[in-house]
Amino acid sequence: MTWAGKSLRSMHGWLLLGSMFFVSGAQGAQTAGAAQGEGDSPVSAEEASVSSGPADMPARAPSLSSQIWGDHTDVSLGVMLGTRPTYMGAKETQGGVEPFFSVSRGIFFFDPRGIGVQYGSDDGLMASLSIGADPGRSEKKSSAAGRPGSERLKGMGTIRSATTTNLTLSVPVTDWLALTGAAEFRVHGAQRGNTFHAGFDVAALDTDSDQITVGLKAHGGNQRYNALFFGVTPQQAQTSRFSAFEAKSGLHAYSLEAGWNHVLDRHWSITGGVEAMRMANRAAKSPIVEKRTGVSGFVGVNYQF
Repeated sequence: MTWAGKSLRSMHGWLLLGSMFFVSGAQGAQTAGAAQGEGDSPVSAEEASVSSGPADMPARAPSLSSQIWGDHTDVSLGVMLGTRPTYMGAKETQGGVEPFFSVSRGIFFFDPRGIGVQYGSDDGLMASLSIGADPGRSEKKSSAAGRPGSERLKGMGTIRSATTTNLTLSVPVTDWLALTGAAEFRVHGAQRGNTFHAGFDVAALDTDSDQITVGLKAHGGNQRYNALFFGVTPQQAQTSRFSAFEAKSGLHAYSLEAGWNHVLDRHWSITGGVEAMRMANRAAKSPIVEKRTGVSGFVGVNYQF
């Protein structure tokens, strides 16, 4: 496995959790790849018997069923402390303590992305397909985990939660650079549109105990999505403090991200991450946007069974 691939795999689970605090609209689907710890588990006796044999006999490849279902279940639990803007473009921030979980077996996983399937090759190619949820946005400060909201949005109405299909992909270019892409398509929730994300990740450091990854991303949406989160209809203008504003499809933000993972032993690790997001193009001119640049961050501890 390449340097970039190994680093991104080991950090993936915690960056998912951090993305719950990163108000980018991705809700955990921006980082492609397998769940934390996949590929680092010891080889089972069954796998050893399949992959090895007498010197004069060729090794047998694992069966298709073992590749799909795997031979064991990986479980991780943890807790993190994070802070983020109360919504995309907000000046106000909010923080909290949130739990983290990740369950995976073979190509299947259940974690903050949702429930789905994933693939990771030895050369660092990573992809996933999942069904997840977008928490929407409240017109008051929300106490719900991961749900944006602010009293400043009073009169704008509540953006209801939606079910989405999430696609992620990470393609290695060199040992230290990978191109990334992600998309979220609305499955249920008439209000919500579709979002798209593209960028790259750099494996800045990769040792047995520490991994640091830095990334730059561009975030965009179709007209329905951008109008929902950045637009103000004439009706909303009458009930809120904002003037009417028409949001169009296209890029609405850029972000610079950095993540760090420190392995204490076989089970325990600590991690941290920070993201600076800059609103862009027409979305930056929305009356909803108080502050064009918002910073989010998190630190946490994780236990892998």
